[in-house]
Amino acid sequence: MKSKRQLFVLVILMLGIPVVFGWFSFFSGRLFRTHAQNAGNREAMLRIREEIPIGTSKADVHRAFARFRTPELQLVEDSPLQLRFEMPPESSEQAWKLLVDLQDGRVRCLRFRTGDGLPPRDAPADLP
Repeated sequence: MKSKRQLFVLVILMLGIPVVFGWFSFFSGRLFRTHAQNAGNREAMLRIREEIPIGTSKADVHRAFARFRTPELQLVEDSPLQLRFEMPPESSEQAWKLLVDLQDGRVRCLRFRTGDGLPPRDAPADLP
């Protein structure tokens, strides 16, 4: 009797652990977001992009971020010449990044990219 119980517990663990890990990783939103869960972040990035045309100052970029940011959206200063807006990762590498290239403290170029470096299908074209 004891070995049947041990076998049952072992089977439950062997099946349960991957299910719990999969749920935590892909559906809970704690490790990865779904495309739908990141919709608000994409919308915020689009609004930020509209507020910072070519020639905008770096200070105005920060103000646009403060105005339209979501709790999950991050602004990363890679260098004095580039800012990057990021959202939480999606399981399919489709999370957007908004790259802002600066020259003399002003916006020179705006580009949307995914985690793998390609432009997203439904993002606006690069500026300029």
